Amino acid sequence: AAELLVPSGELLSAWAPHTSIDDNCNELRSRFKVSGMVIARRAFDAGLVSRAAYRAYMTEQMKLARSRVKSSGAPAFITMVKARNSAMVTEMVTRAVRGGELLWREAAQLLGVTPKIVGQLADQQRGVT
Repeated sequence: AAELLVPSGELLSAWAPHTSIDDNCNELRSRFKVSGMVIARRAFDAGLVSRAAYRAYMTEQMKLARSRVKSSGAPAFITMVKARNSAMVTEMVTRAVRGGELLWREAAQLLGVTPKIVGQLADQQRGVT
């Protein structure tokens, strides 16, 4: 697939030999509409970069990808429970549980979660973390 997306003839003509692999990949990824890692692999296959340079680039890109996954992500499950059931309903159910008006398992069924999550919601509502 990479050979179709990044034809070697076009890559050879577009590659700047006195430019770093980072700069080349950043420049060419938008031109070919593929990731920099695809460009790097095709450049390695075409003999434009050494194995060491290729590995160093790929290692750095994997570190960057992992850091992006850690720093951004989906909202916390508790937040999604409140959004799914509405904050008002979730608050009313957790108040009823804390006040003894509703059983934990009934509250869990109403909110579509486990009783443990109901406890976490109640703690969060009281300000306990």
